[in-house]
Amino acid sequence: MERFNPAVQAIAEAIRSEEILSIAITRVGPFPPRMSNVGVVIDLAVHDIDLICWFTRSKIVEVQPQLSNAVAEREDIALLQFRTASGVLAHINTNWLTPFKARTVHVATKRKYVIGDLLTRQVTECYGFQPDGSYSMRHLSVGHAEPLRAELTAFVKPFARAPAARDRGGWRRKPRRGDPVPQRPCGRCRHTEIRDLYRGCPGEAARPRGIRQLMNQHARLDAAPLPFIDVAAQRAGLEAASMQRSPACWATVSSFSSGSARA
Repeated sequence: MERFNPAVQAIAEAIRSEEILSIAITRVGPFPPRMSNVGVVIDLAVHDIDLICWFTRSKIVEVQPQLSNAVAEREDIALLQFRTASGVLAHINTNWLTPFKARTVHVATKRKYVIGDLLTRQVTECYGFQPDGSYSMRHLSVGHAEPLRAELTAFVKPFARAPAARDRGGWRRKPRRGDPVPQRPCGRCRHTEIRDLYRGCPGEAARPRGIRQLMNQHARLDAAPLPFIDVAAQRAGLEAASMQRSPACWATVSSFSSGSARA
């Protein structure tokens, strides 16, 4: 969930085009009584490990852990050092011994040094380093989005882009190569088939009456069995009716057809 923290997103935006050198993350706090089956690594450090991989866009290839349990049955102090595939060095300091909560991220690049507080959501950027040791500092703008809400919205977003394809039994299946490209027959959905429009379109109630009647007609035709059609009887009836209306014209057509057959 830390990826969707506005402070974390501001840090990621500040170092997007920078060459990252090192990352240092501190996540400490008091011992939580609810924790009895896991240690501080699973409870706290797992979020920071994910942030390191997300910031560097690379996997961790080397780990040097230092663990200790001072109060809890499992580890409550952890000092973790990492090296990523891109060569970035990372350090995580986490424990359950600090009497107050602290969540800070320090990212060093060749041109910047970014400091972020994940609790107060304040991000500071140091840049413009000079040979005499001077530099410039500024506070970056941070959003006010709720991290959990942003995470859930990002989770359901891929499922709302296009309707799921259906097999012959009506069950949803994954899209396959060759499936028709989804289009928008109305302004509220992306359903394409008449059957899907009739069954589950959220904009069905807002359509004109003629469109709804057309969909109902298609649904009835789809459900009704096909009647037996005697083609020979219909052709004989059409020929008899044509002879009664214009015998001369029918005789000309008949002689032309018989002559073409003999030729």
